Amino acid sequence: MQSSKPKILVALGVAVGLIAILIWLYSRANTGQQSTIEVESAKSVINALSAVIIGGVVMEILKNLESERQAEQQARITRRALLRTDIIEGTARLYTNVKRVRRLARANVINNHIAKNKYDEWLVALNDDQLDFERYKRAAQIGARVGWLDGATADALEAMEKYLGNLITEYEQNANHADLASANIALDQLSAFTDFIAKSRASRFHSEFVSPYHIVLELATQGWVESPKMGQKRYTRKI
Repeated sequence: MQSSKPKILVALGVAVGLIAILIWLYSRANTGQQSTIEVESAKSVINALSAVIIGGVVMEILKNLESERQAEQQARITRRALLRTDIIEGTARLYTNVKRVRRLARANVINNHIAKNKYDEWLVALNDDQLDFERYKRAAQIGARVGWLDGATADALEAMEKYLGNLITEYEQNANHADLASANIALDQLSAFTDFIAKSRASRFHSEFVSPYHIVLELATQGWVESPKMGQKRYTRKI
């Protein structure tokens, strides 16, 4: 709207000038009849010019309002795209981190045992990833509330976060009851971790972590915001 202010001021100046001309014409008239003729002529000219000026001012105001609306809409589209990109790239990075830990853990199982120091190292890394998943989940929840994301995105991220959370909980519980004399820990004591490194596709790792991850990617490639059915598809946790 600021760009229209100079033009509006000019229009107001012109209007004041026209009124001054009308007063001048009236004052210079010598007779009543001449006064009437000059005033009526001036009024006709003023009415015509006023219509043009007012119409121009209104058009200028509407033009600026439309420009502001388009700029705001573009800003929303940009913020929406940034949020979606952040979630997609962040989730992919965390997914890769978790898969790396999983492969390292599977490669270091010896006689159904793992080294405690390695277990500590892996769970510290997974704890960091779990906290990041929580952050992305909250961002997705906010995005869903403002209509930028499908609500199923947050559901899927929450499932991934909770799966890692179960691993952390098990780690904390075993840390309180660990055999300090032993450098290794049996997988029989780690049911959640055993599921984590299992090769079976029937594991909870696949249903509660891998599947939700692909749901996030699917929503991204389908353009979740423009979908008329947005919000109808919900992530169902498989047990």
